[in-house]
Amino acid sequence: MRLLALFLADLEMNMKFSKLAMAAATSVASLASAQLIPFDITGSGGDSFDYPFSATGVPNTITVDSFFVNGGAGTQAGDLQLILTSPSGTCLELGGRDLGFGCPDGGDFPGSWNSTAPDQYLHTFDVNGSFGLEDGQYVLTVRHGFSGGGNDTWIGSASITFGDTVDCNANGIDDAEDIANGTSEDCNINGLPDECEADPANDCNGNGILDACEELPDCDDDGITDCDELAQGAADCDSNQIPDVCEPGAGVPNDLQEDAIEIFTGTTLGNTECAGQEDTWLCEGNFFTGDGPDIWYVFTISESSTVSMTTCDSDYDTDLSIHSPSGTILFCDGDSGDDDATQGCVIYASELNVSLEAGTYYVRVGGYNGAVGNVSLDVLITNGTDCNGNGVSDEEDIANGTSEDCNNSTIPDECEADPITDCDGNGVLDSCEDLPDCDGDGISNCGEIAGGAADCDANGIPD
Repeated sequence: MRLLALFLADLEMNMKFSKLAMAAATSVASLASAQLIPFDITGSGGDSFDYPFSATGVPNTITVDSFFVNGGAGTQAGDLQLILTSPSGTCLELGGRDLGFGCPDGGDFPGSWNSTAPDQYLHTFDVNGSFGLEDGQYVLTVRHGFSGGGNDTWIGSASITFGDTVDCNANGIDDAEDIANGTSEDCNINGLPDECEADPANDCNGNGILDACEELPDCDDDGITDCDELAQGAADCDSNQIPDVCEPGAGVPNDLQEDAIEIFTGTTLGNTECAGQEDTWLCEGNFFTGDGPDIWYVFTISESSTVSMTTCDSDYDTDLSIHSPSGTILFCDGDSGDDDATQGCVIYASELNVSLEAGTYYVRVGGYNGAVGNVSLDVLITNGTDCNGNGVSDEEDIANGTSEDCNNSTIPDECEADPITDCDGNGVLDSCEDLPDCDGDGISNCGEIAGGAADCDANGIPD
């Protein structure tokens, strides 16, 4: 308050603002082609003060000259809001932060006003073209335009200049003459050249024709045109000016299972951001949710094979599943690939390692609880069974000598070797070697010990 008092004293000497500080006037005398409306407001968010005055002409500019004092909250000088209402009820809002008055927006104060510091602030708004030529009582409403504001003060004036013509396009010709001679269109017959109204609010597709004067698509028949919905933030992933709600998956070639892209061993890239949701897939997987946007792939194997796939290098939390041609889910996973995070895999990567019979299979890549992003799907298809997971079929392992098959079972010995089939743990199946049988009962010594026979001195010979 001391700062405010000092300021007022300074105004009285240098700017002759003492009259303004005392003038909560209800009317102001005409000053030639301008009106000077002093204001002195202190209040919180939404508080407003009306200043009526009489004038004739077309409002051209409004110059705001104000000293601002912050009352302790986060209010800024630019949170001041002015609303000018004409005799016919036409109105225009200027400034403010988050409170509206229901009138068209005439612009904000410049960045220099985005300050909480007590100081003198000055700015001129060009409002030519926002009002017509009128005679009668105008009202200037000065308002605290920040809902979170405290007990803040603005002391100053608004100087409003008036002209005798409306020239919204500033070509030096009255708007009525522009319309009469065809220089400007006035498709909605409101006396304003269309180019002065063509902004995103009135010409959402930017074609220079006011929305009120043309039929615009409304794909979902909700009464809001497509371009208005897009202007309000509706998604349009493929940028074709049709909201995604009307064409989910547009621009995604493998959005549906029936349009699945064929894959082979290798890496396949994709993206689910513009995909639709075909269904909700239920499966007991590691954090598998089965909903949200998804894309599809397909592969065919001519014989029993081992299939390994991971979303290791994708950039989001994926869902991964394998389906039958009818869509039935066969295998699913959410986060098993997390084990590979130390090798550079994204956290929450999905991973499947399964053995499949010959046939055609579909792969769905989605996201945890609807997450979307860039997909990197690494696939390894090993024809035939690959029990040791080395990327080579068991048949080939045995044929090239990589694996032994001493019992001719077509299964590599290392895949059969367990405490039952290899009781001495030497890597050779018991059926393929002569093992000691101290009591000649047909059961090898280590077989008897594995079966629970006592061997107190642990010498491999039953007691």
